[in-house]
Amino acid sequence: MLRIIAAVLAGLLTFFVVVTFLDIVGSIMYPLPEGLDVFDPAQRDALAAHMATQPVGAWLFPFSAELFGAFAGALVAAIIERRHALPLVITIVGLALVGSITNWVSFPHPLWYMVGQVLGYAGFGWLAWRGTRAPSDIPVDPDAPTIPISDAITERSRNEREDD
Repeated sequence: MLRIIAAVLAGLLTFFVVVTFLDIVGSIMYPLPEGLDVFDPAQRDALAAHMATQPVGAWLFPFSAELFGAFAGALVAAIIERRHALPLVITIVGLALVGSITNWVSFPHPLWYMVGQVLGYAGFGWLAWRGTRAPSDIPVDPDAPTIPISDAITERSRNEREDD
C-alpha cells in the first residue's frame, strides 16, 4: 500500500515538474503583456481578450506541457509499482485531465485544444501503461514462425568457424 501511495506522489511530482518547466519555457517565448495578472479575477476579461489573439505556438506550449507531464508522471508511477500500473496510469492521467478541465473553465480555450487534450491524455496514458509492460506480458501469436535462440546461436557460431 505504501508503494502505491509513493508511486502516486512520485507521479504527481513528476507531472508538476515537467509542466512547470515547459510552462516557463513557453512564458519566455510568449510573455504576457506588462501588468496583466492571470490570478486577478478583475482582469479575467483582459486575459481572455489577450488569449484570443495568441498564435497557435503560444497554445502549443501549455497543450504539450500538460500531455508530456501526464505521460511522464504516469510512466514514473507505473514503473514504481508495475503490478498496479493501469490503475496508477488512470489516476495520474485522470487528475491531469481534471486540472485541464478546471483550466478550460477558467478562461476560453480553442475547441481543438480541448479535444486534442482529451485524445492526447488517452493516447499518452496508453503509451505510459504499455511502456511498463514486460515483454513476457505481451501476447505472442502462437502461429508466428520462430527460431529457437539456441539454434540462432549455433548457426552464428557455425558461420564464424567457416569464415576462419
